[in-house]
Amino acid sequence: MKGLWTFRPRSILINSDFEGEEAGLFSREEDLRSELLLAAALGVLLPCNAEAQDTRDAELAGSDRQLNGTYLTIIRQLLPADQAALRRSERLWITFRDADCDFGWGDRRDCLIQRTDEREQQLRDSTYFDARDHVVALPKPR
Repeated sequence: MKGLWTFRPRSILINSDFEGEEAGLFSREEDLRSELLLAAALGVLLPCNAEAQDTRDAELAGSDRQLNGTYLTIIRQLLPADQAALRRSERLWITFRDADCDFGWGDRRDCLIQRTDEREQQLRDSTYFDARDHVVALPKPR
C-alpha cells in the first residue's frame, strides 16, 4: 500500500511504502488510522520505513489562502459601505478566533485551521448583494 495519510487533530502525514506481507496488514484506512493512534498513544515507534511529518503549518497556510480568496471575491463586488462593514466584521472575527484558540487545544494551529475553515464556509454560505442589487457569485470551492 502506498500513500500519504493525513489525520486530525494531530494532522500527521504518513508516507509509507508497504510491500509483500506488510501490504495486506492494513485492509482499510480505518485500520491504519486505529493502528497509528494506538501506536501514538502507547509511544510505540512506527515501522522504520514510515516517515511522519507535521503538516499543520501547510494546512493553516492553505486555509488562510482559501479564506482570503473567498473574502476578496466578495469584497470586490460590494458597495463601499458594505465593504467597510465586512472589513470590520473580519477584523472582529480574527480577534475572536485568536482569543478562542488561546486555550484548550494541544496545538493552537489545530484550532486556527478549524476556525479558519469554518469562517470560510460561513462567508460562502452567506448571501451578499453587489451595487446593482445582484447576488454576488462565488466560485465553487476547491
